[in-house]
Amino acid sequence: MENEYMPEFGGANLEDSYFLGIIAEGGDLRLRVLFALTTDHPDYAPPLPGEAHCYREGSIVLKQPSIVEWLPGKPNVARDLDGTFDFGSIGLHWLTPSRFQISTEWFDATVEVAHMHLDLSPLNVR
Repeated sequence: MENEYMPEFGGANLEDSYFLGIIAEGGDLRLRVLFALTTDHPDYAPPLPGEAHCYREGSIVLKQPSIVEWLPGKPNVARDLDGTFDFGSIGLHWLTPSRFQISTEWFDATVEVAHMHLDLSPLNVR
């Protein structure tokens, strides 16, 4: 099942979102993402000049995940025109009710997790 069918990510188009990094917080993992919000997301606003989407920083929070498989990638880090790093895209695929495949240019991971959710950062972060 693809991410667009996951209710946890309704209103966020992961295909046009960008992976920013990963943070371990105790037993949880936080995948930092620049989300492309769709018009049906409650925090949607018209895109800024020069941008194709309404972007908001935030995280995919994985509560107490168990790593089943972790394969390192071969990232090609580039800088965007504004000087920020571009870490590439992120893909999230539902394999079973509690098993997910996470794909970035930095790694491919299969994780078991009972709960995950999208957490948007406050507007003034970006």
